[in-house]
Amino acid sequence: EGLRFAKEIECVDIEVETDAINVVSAVEDNRELSLEGPILEDVKQLFAQVRSTGIHHIRRSANLVAHLLARFGFNSNCINVWVNEIPSVVSNAVAIDIID
Repeated sequence: EGLRFAKEIECVDIEVETDAINVVSAVEDNRELSLEGPILEDVKQLFAQVRSTGIHHIRRSANLVAHLLARFGFNSNCINVWVNEIPSVVSNAVAIDIID
């Protein structure tokens, strides 16, 4: 959904970071993941439609904000977008990242 949104608002130079190393490998190596196959195909198509600098594996421990947002999104039944504000669900983690 993030790639789809970036395409809609015409973002350029998109860089994707994820803690799912199997997804990074599948996208980079054009491997098939049976369970995630349809989602992976959507991701590959969207990558082809935007100017992307790539997809990168980041340890979960190195990006608590992304982990918390992913968990929030997984448990949410709607699409959430924040522009020029820090979502309350990650405000403490952002403060910790800024201090570190």
